Amino acid sequence: MDKKKSLGAALGASLIASVIVGITPRIDDSSAAYTSQAHISASNYGVGLQQVSAALYVRALAIPPQMRGKTIKLIAGGSTIALAVDSNNVIYPWASDNLYGQLNVPSSLSGQSIQSVAAGAWHALALTSAGKVVAWGSNAVAQATVPAALAPLTVRQIAAGYNKSLALTSTGRVYSWGEYEVDPSNASSVRKPAVNLSETYQGKVKLIDTGIFYDIAVTTSNQIVRWNAYRSEILPSAGEIVGVAAVRHNTVAITSDGRVLGWGPSRAALTIPAFVQAKTIVSINAETPFGSSPIVLALDAEGSILAWNTDTGANMTAQLTPLDSEEKRFTAAQVVGGGTGNEGSIAIQSEG
Repeated sequence: MDKKKSLGAALGASLIASVIVGITPRIDDSSAAYTSQAHISASNYGVGLQQVSAALYVRALAIPPQMRGKTIKLIAGGSTIALAVDSNNVIYPWASDNLYGQLNVPSSLSGQSIQSVAAGAWHALALTSAGKVVAWGSNAVAQATVPAALAPLTVRQIAAGYNKSLALTSTGRVYSWGEYEVDPSNASSVRKPAVNLSETYQGKVKLIDTGIFYDIAVTTSNQIVRWNAYRSEILPSAGEIVGVAAVRHNTVAITSDGRVLGWGPSRAALTIPAFVQAKTIVSINAETPFGSSPIVLALDAEGSILAWNTDTGANMTAQLTPLDSEEKRFTAAQVVGGGTGNEGSIAIQSEG
């Protein structure tokens, strides 16, 4: 999440931060779920949002020791993999395991200038400054097979969902590959291969995101299109859309004046919590693992990170855990949801 998105990576692509990492594993006796949190930050401050699920067994993650002391410019969080890119364009992946080769960064990226990265469940994407997409990790449903049609084109944004990948070209066309999970709003649905955005909107797109169940595109006229193999729909919105994110079965967006908008699976408007409405939001992101709560992370204009459940409106900000007691503000415009081990979120902060 690379992001990535206008909400995270596009705004944070030029971001430079010094990294200090930490990990806080614990056992939740009530659920017997072993969980972990990963922190990436400058000035000894990081954030993790923990969700414990009785149905999940997650091993503690080892943050790559080679990341310590590095200057990080990009991050991405997926369901079981997280990525960081340093100022020398070295990509550092970490995950609970390497069963699908998600830790094996392709050698073709060595020496390349990395513009953004994105992480799915067990696969990852990187976008070079030349506009080329490289994918690795699980390819069970072709989510790591970059379409040949993209080879001669210049890509300017990428996104990765659970078993999905998405790319936006410099001409405003969108390419989707991989597979959608079962559509929660369609009781008879089954997993379906990805489908491209309707030609009605191709060539007119400025922002994209993808999640577990659907893809999203924002057009230059600020229409928000949400689609999968079963349907395509326009979400009712107003204002200039500068960021959008798939949050499991929900969708959230931010406007140029810092307002947050949201919609459920039936296009009905979500209630945005009052504590969020009271802030000017500059960045928003989420990558909710399959079966987990639809949590959103947002960065406000004052540099604070907020979190809430888009189903219930519950304020999750109190669960954001600092690396230590030094309460520094986040000044970076990059917030990545999802993260490491199906239960974490990561964020990056600039120095200062």
